[in-house]
Amino acid sequence: MIGEIPLSSFGLMMAGGGLLLVAGILLALTRKVKVEVAASTVTDELMICLARIAEGLEGLRAPSREEVTRDVLVRLHEIATVKPRAKVREMPGVFVKR
Repeated sequence: MIGEIPLSSFGLMMAGGGLLLVAGILLALTRKVKVEVAASTVTDELMICLARIAEGLEGLRAPSREEVTRDVLVRLHEIATVKPRAKVREMPGVFVKR
């Protein structure tokens, strides 16, 4: 039966929008539930694992603009102050069509 129903991209977008609207209404109507967890060895281990996950995710963050700018300026300064060696020479760029 489902194979016989014509689906267009507009129809799918409207269905997705309707589902988002329903989810928003349900979220607005639900109450905030506070959960209190009793201290135990299991919850302590859980907190340690969650802290490790959080630290790992913080390490994956993208560097800030200031950090990137500082690193680029340091690298440019290094390039400008490097003394070329006698044996180093530029190679001409050769591009071969394949």
